[in-house]
Amino acid sequence: PFPQQQQEQTPYTYTYAPNPSAAAAAAAELPKNRLLLSTHSRLMWYFPDTDEYLVLHEGEGVHYGAFPGGQPNASPDRKEEAATVWTAVRPHNWRPATNKEYLVEMDAVTGAEVRRVPIPSRFTHDVVRVADSVFVCDTGNGRILQLSYPDMLPIRSLDLFTLKDHPNTLAPLGPDNFLVVLHNLGESDIVRVNISATPLIDNPEEWLAAESQKLLNPGFEPATSRNPT
Repeated sequence: PFPQQQQEQTPYTYTYAPNPSAAAAAAAELPKNRLLLSTHSRLMWYFPDTDEYLVLHEGEGVHYGAFPGGQPNASPDRKEEAATVWTAVRPHNWRPATNKEYLVEMDAVTGAEVRRVPIPSRFTHDVVRVADSVFVCDTGNGRILQLSYPDMLPIRSLDLFTLKDHPNTLAPLGPDNFLVVLHNLGESDIVRVNISATPLIDNPEEWLAAESQKLLNPGFEPATSRNPT
């Protein structure tokens, strides 16, 4: 259903939609067996049966993590969940032109941008959604941010780690429990975190404004060790 062109220096076929209407018309033809990949340059569907991929978003920086859109309490296997996907977009590591990072929602077939939300995170390494909450792995500040879905207001800031700990992967075990991989820039650890043990943010708008100011200050550095108990 899509035009194809062979990429140089790669065994893969780059499958793409020339325009949104063509992609929408071909949505029903997308293979059921597909994997959503976020990479240092693209967010894309990969079809292992045909060794092809469909690019949803590229050219803006690094993509980290992804989760489905849809209604807050909808089951992941419901059709409306596949309508949109979210990903974190942040600058490339090498000589970034900006320090702004975003959660971006886009159409799951055409890649058309639906919504963009700035996040007070540095060096984001993962984003996951659990029911009506979104969790952001804020690696640069050594913390996990819990945001409400779909309005994306801050609920909690779990300031448990440091940049040296390098938290970079989140695995939800339940509504209040996560496994967090600490890369440590060497031998890694896996830590279990109780989300509900951290108090709620009293004034989300005020907290968000303060965090935004910190990001505007190039000299701002995350706090030192706050290891979990």
